[in-house]
Amino acid sequence: MVVVGRSLMVGLLAWMLGNGALVVFPARRLHLDRVGDWMSMLLFSPMEIFLSLFLFVVATFLLIGLLHFHITQYYYQKSSQTVWIHVLLSIFSAFVLGIQFFKMPIATMTMISVCGLYFLATRGYLFLGKRRN
Repeated sequence: MVVVGRSLMVGLLAWMLGNGALVVFPARRLHLDRVGDWMSMLLFSPMEIFLSLFLFVVATFLLIGLLHFHITQYYYQKSSQTVWIHVLLSIFSAFVLGIQFFKMPIATMTMISVCGLYFLATRGYLFLGKRRN
């Protein structure tokens, strides 16, 4: 039960941080072709941008960490009778991550791809160094 309560609280915290990042961000619609809009936003509201970025990164790391924890617990405890809790909580964390993706698609996809590339690079699945003979 402690795992369920902790996971639900972490999911709620990630949900609130993601909503906070969306509310704090200064511009509602960004036009990528206008450099002047980006520059004025960086000059006149840098604190809101960095606070929003910080909240978003923390929320995404919490959700990815929660999903990773429950998937690994599922694989380690396959023969256990409490494995269904980890399946349900991994579905919950994937659901909250999906909602965050629909609210902020470009930022979430960028963050997930950066985390995925970091995972692949640290595990040695990418060719990023000397060749082993």
